Amino acid sequence: MRPATILHRLAGTVGANDGVEPLDALRMARGGASATAIAEHQQVARTSVYRGLKPFCVAELLVDDREFRLTEAGAAVLRAFERATQEIDLDAVRVLAGSEYRPQLLGTLCAQPVHKAALATELTAASRPTVHRALERFEERDWVTPVGPRWAATEAGRVVQRRFERARVAIDQAIEKAAFLGRFPAGEGLPLAALAQAELLRPAPGDPHPVLDTGAAGLVERCETPTDLRLVLPACSVSRLFECRRLCRKATSVELLLTAGAFRELTRVRNHRWLTLNTREQVRVRVHGERLPWELWLTDETVLLAAAARTQGKAGVHGEASRLRRWAEKRFERLWERSRPPARRLLSWLDRPARTDC
Repeated sequence: MRPATILHRLAGTVGANDGVEPLDALRMARGGASATAIAEHQQVARTSVYRGLKPFCVAELLVDDREFRLTEAGAAVLRAFERATQEIDLDAVRVLAGSEYRPQLLGTLCAQPVHKAALATELTAASRPTVHRALERFEERDWVTPVGPRWAATEAGRVVQRRFERARVAIDQAIEKAAFLGRFPAGEGLPLAALAQAELLRPAPGDPHPVLDTGAAGLVERCETPTDLRLVLPACSVSRLFECRRLCRKATSVELLLTAGAFRELTRVRNHRWLTLNTREQVRVRVHGERLPWELWLTDETVLLAAAARTQGKAGVHGEASRLRRWAEKRFERLWERSRPPARRLLSWLDRPARTDC
């Protein structure tokens, strides 16, 4: 489903939900709700519930496993929609969601005053009557005002457009990155807007390896200048250690955060040939006492992110946007502060000279 379609359905501006109220159903699905429970609550048939919610399941916003439950992507969509209705009220959302042209029209008028005729002939694909009706509805709500022969957005219109657009972008990212969000742990506060310019990483068909194996290799190849490197590794594998070693050679400083299990695996003799960090000043290692929910590769310019290895096989993200970097930096710093340097005896393993035949 497109973001506009989701907004239509959640706002109740289309009648294609078989009598089901999707917004109410998604709220019930936060904690899990059977088709029977939703049907009884909304006084509709169970078959109507299945048909009405099927598009949300196809979009990976809901899962239907004996009961309907929100995925992380679905929870993100619901949060974005509820925030929009709190900031600009449900009626305003319904007005803008009622036509695919209305958000475009209001956004155009927020940018600059425009002649009414130009709106219908040059700036939108809407017909002239459609544009005129939209302007009338906007004027009723004090979103636009005539300025001589032109129309312009008011301050109220700019506020509404900005907040609606934020919700639309968040919903767009939740849908586009559903394969990633469905495996990313809830409660991490990852802002959907930060994913807007991020690339979704998915393994090639038939590739059994975790998606960040390929992503890390690409990161190493693209890294042409010295960089600061921060890594969160919930687990160790030969392929990951190999790429980590290659990238460490290009780094001016390295901060490596491991789980206790990953650190033990790293210090095994069979893995030592793949990575020798040494305890030189620019390399620091810490061990986190709890399970780490995601893997992170963070350089001066790039973020690679995926859920922990057992669930990351299907999707991760790669991005360079400043907002995504800020989120990654803050999360890394929080984990780093709650971690401890390993025992000196164990760290000494990483001081041993590495073999050069790999």
